[in-house]
Amino acid sequence: MNPTGQAPGRGPLFWVLVLGGGGLVACCLFTMLGVAAMSVFGEGMDLDQPSATTGGGGTWIPAGEVARSTTLTQQLAGGRWVYQSGGSVDTVVARAGATAWVQSNSSGTLYAFAFEADGTYTFEWASAVTLYGGTSRSSCIEKGAWSLDGSRLTLEPQSQHATYVSNAGLSQDKEDEDLSARTYEVVDIELDGIVPAGAPPGRFPGIELKGPGAKFDISRQHYELDLQRL
Repeated sequence: MNPTGQAPGRGPLFWVLVLGGGGLVACCLFTMLGVAAMSVFGEGMDLDQPSATTGGGGTWIPAGEVARSTTLTQQLAGGRWVYQSGGSVDTVVARAGATAWVQSNSSGTLYAFAFEADGTYTFEWASAVTLYGGTSRSSCIEKGAWSLDGSRLTLEPQSQHATYVSNAGLSQDKEDEDLSARTYEVVDIELDGIVPAGAPPGRFPGIELKGPGAKFDISRQHYELDLQRL
């Protein structure tokens, strides 16, 4: 009985269940939103996790910047410089010469630059966002001329071919969105890769590319890309 006519007090167990349930809902919501920031697809890359001795050559490694310079001493020509974001890179397959889209509940971005000794470059961009089972995809291949003055990199686009695919499957191609020259600051950085437990730090050199985003890139307007040489 409740002789006072007031609502019965809530015991400790009641509040534990309420708070626990609220935490579970918040956790589920965070997981659902986090799906949009998961994995990425790649092109021409071996995405297996390397050992610490592999360094940055030949394999893209999830890594973070640990040191930087104010100058550029590395040669840009002869190799691919890659930035990749996304958590589940193991779901990606590599294809030489063309981006391979993987049917997975994942999201991510890829930036890849190839600077040739003859002064030409190829810039490949790809992005995918999956949410609630629907995936939108965007990609572009840009080609042009590049030049370096100290740590200032200038790209002069000569062609761009972009493709945008909505999560409903509608596709649109766009050519030469903006062929204006873009200038970036590039400096040496040191990266620390993720290695197996107990292994020594997998540190290796890279570069940071900082400057305006390309017009065809709908994901960001400004670049601060930590690039690994493959």
